[in-house]
Amino acid sequence: MFEDILDKIESKGWNVYDAGERMEQNLFTIVPQGNVHSLKKDRHYLVLPHLQNSCDIIEMQRALEDMDLRQEFPLLRYRQLIIPMAAFLVEERGFTLHSYKEIFLISEEFHKALDTLVDRTIN
Repeated sequence: MFEDILDKIESKGWNVYDAGERMEQNLFTIVPQGNVHSLKKDRHYLVLPHLQNSCDIIEMQRALEDMDLRQEFPLLRYRQLIIPMAAFLVEERGFTLHSYKEIFLISEEFHKALDTLVDRTIN
C-alpha cells in the first residue's frame, strides 16, 4: 500500500525523505541519507524535488531555490482546499499532512488527493 504512494509522488517529480520520528532533523542531516524506497508508520517524511543524486545537499539547495523562484511547491487538492504538502506523518489509520495546520486524511482520501499533486516533471 505504501509503495504506490511513493510511486505517485515520484511520478510527479518529487522525492520523499525520512525526517524521523519527531521531525527534529534538518536538511543537512536528512538529504545525505537519500530518498526513501519504503514508508514506515509513525515516521515523518519530507516531500522535496527529485534530484539526479538524491543525497547531494548542494543540488538540493539549488533545487529548492529554483522551486522558490518558480513558485512551484508540492501542492495537492482536497475537497475545496489547495494544501501545501511539504511533509507528512504516516499513521495507523491514515496520514497527517504538515501544512499551515495539520490535516489528517484517511488512507483512501490521501491516495485520491495524491492524484492532484503538482507535477514537476513537465518543467
